Amino acid sequence: MQLFVASLDPLESKVAALCGTEVHWYAEQHGLRDMKQDQSFDSKELNIEGLKAELALAKILNVYPNFNCSGPSNVDLRIGNQTIDVKWTKNPNHNLAVVGRKNLENSADIFALMRGPTDGEMEFTGWVTKEEFFRKARLMDGYGTPFWLLDASELNEGPIMVQTC
Repeated sequence: MQLFVASLDPLESKVAALCGTEVHWYAEQHGLRDMKQDQSFDSKELNIEGLKAELALAKILNVYPNFNCSGPSNVDLRIGNQTIDVKWTKNPNHNLAVVGRKNLENSADIFALMRGPTDGEMEFTGWVTKEEFFRKARLMDGYGTPFWLLDASELNEGPIMVQTC
């Protein structure tokens, strides 16, 4: 298995904090719901941590991140005409979890999993197309909120393969 890791420098962390804060404020002002699974976590901090994971994967893939700060988005990165939704967990053994209200129609083309501390090295664990994800994932109930769960062992390893047309 090839290991892809990235860490953010201080400026990148500040950019993530700025954009994550903007996403949080926009969502709060417009009554938008966070896409978090566990409602006990602080929304602002989760937006910042999520942006850090998105920036780390953007570095690994050598693509420009989505800096649209107008609320939570299903699209974090783009490669060609494919959209990517980056999921992150600080736990190095956790799996790919997606909120239960996502489905084939309202998801990005690809889900990607980043694991590890956002103030250290984050690992790109793998990726899966949305079709494969919803075919293999199990709908679970955690913290009173349904979520989809796919074992990390079922993710595709290595570079994200995209359709070119």
